[in-house]
Amino acid sequence: MNESEKQFSFTRAALSTCRAKKQFPISPMPNSMPHSIVAAAFLLAHLPALAADSAVIAHIDQRPWIINAGGVLKSETELTIENHRGQAVDAWVKIRVPGKPDCMESLGSLPPGANKRVVHVPELTTDGDPVAFAIHDNAAGNTAPIDAKTLPQQKIRHWRIYVGHNSHMDIGYTDFQEDLKTKKWPGFWDQALFEDMPRSDSWPDDSKVRLEVEGVYQLDTSLPVRSADWFETLRERLAQGRFAYGAAFGNNAHSNWGAEELARSCYPAERHFKDKTGVESTKNIIMRDEPVLSWGVIDALVEAGAKSFAFQHNADHNPWRGTTTYPELFYAQGRNPANRLLVWNAPVGNYSIDELGFRDKDLTKLTAAISAKLMGYQAGGTNNHRYPYDLVMANFTYDGDNRPMDPQVYDNIKALNDKGYVYPRIINANYDQFFEDVAARWGDKIPSFKGTIEDWWNFGAASTAYETGINRMNHDKLAAAETLATMAGIAIPERRHPSEALAGAYENLLLYDEHTWGSPTPAVDEQWRWKRNTAIASDVASTK
Repeated sequence: MNESEKQFSFTRAALSTCRAKKQFPISPMPNSMPHSIVAAAFLLAHLPALAADSAVIAHIDQRPWIINAGGVLKSETELTIENHRGQAVDAWVKIRVPGKPDCMESLGSLPPGANKRVVHVPELTTDGDPVAFAIHDNAAGNTAPIDAKTLPQQKIRHWRIYVGHNSHMDIGYTDFQEDLKTKKWPGFWDQALFEDMPRSDSWPDDSKVRLEVEGVYQLDTSLPVRSADWFETLRERLAQGRFAYGAAFGNNAHSNWGAEELARSCYPAERHFKDKTGVESTKNIIMRDEPVLSWGVIDALVEAGAKSFAFQHNADHNPWRGTTTYPELFYAQGRNPANRLLVWNAPVGNYSIDELGFRDKDLTKLTAAISAKLMGYQAGGTNNHRYPYDLVMANFTYDGDNRPMDPQVYDNIKALNDKGYVYPRIINANYDQFFEDVAARWGDKIPSFKGTIEDWWNFGAASTAYETGINRMNHDKLAAAETLATMAGIAIPERRHPSEALAGAYENLLLYDEHTWGSPTPAVDEQWRWKRNTAIASDVASTK
């Protein structure tokens, strides 16, 4: 049978069916009319009528949520089906994936108009495998489909979202510094230790509440105003990995640091607090507000024990934000090529924006935001050089400075995990969990950069030039004073080394060079005087 005969056969059969159903009037075909023209005329004349009497797959949207269906991993796909029949129709979809058995899934009753239905697609072998969706009017799928579409689809990654919790440390921005140290920060840790963590002890491990303080100064200054029993509870939670501290003293502005200060920047965590608690830090540096990373700092931090660095930048002064030129995940290489920090460069434009909606009580919004984020990362498949990984970090802090953790976030994470999805895993995590997992799985594929990410935030140092000048002198004077005190101790053995006074002076040195420059409204107030006095106290200690 030639092509014209095939077309004629199809047309005659179609017309006979239509005549039998009395769907439209039929006149006898002129014998002289070519069969191909008859076929074309039929299709052009009646295709709109046929389309109007059907259900059509209008959109196919993949989602990152994966279930385990009897040992078979299947990912969610949302179908938008337009029912043009004028009445509800019961429908099923047959899903065909290369190399896998066909599967049928009920779509339920589709009323007229647009309908969204979530179906489950067996895991693909590779990115770009063609997946066929065929709509049927029976559960067996043994008749011609109402509509069908075949499109290349992405192999959904086995995503893990690590959510790191903390309170952004702004020393003297929202509150007087002594109130932060003796009231507000200790209250945050009370909430974590005696409310949030015990409440989640029986939860699955991924959902258990974890907390890593942003700077060890926040935690260390809480110890004098809490009891020995409180401290033992803290030690227990530190040993469990439920409470954690990183290698950073605070959010220090690297452009303010001197050489000795640079070398000692991790002492408060890696030496002093470790000695007090007997528990190691996460070896992570959290940098909020002021995303700066000096080239020389990389070597100093790595050689002091730090392994990772988590940026979450503030959007103020956005045109100068240098971190946007870097990918979300990279190694920062020091002057010594062997020294590298693994950096998570948070893509969100502000340190306290709830990027995915974890604070929202509406889980539908949260799941939609997570879907959009992860599928955005998957765009481009395995050729996506921007983000080829299957792990992401959500640096999570409350909406503002010096604020407590939000229990709603913990509840939402548990609620999502309780839905039974295999992936994405949503993990309440300390930062070292994320970085260790990334390094183990992707270390040799993560790009490296070397140089300095310039400081665009540090207006404070120049705005108080006199005090900044004093502290710059302290960088050298304090180191000299320590050296002379050591020599004096050798010459006069009975002379006690002023170790406590020197430790306090170095702490004041770091506090002045920390990123917070007084309260939101510039004024000569208590908060500024406290900041100013750290430079003066360090100066006095260096000249005694």
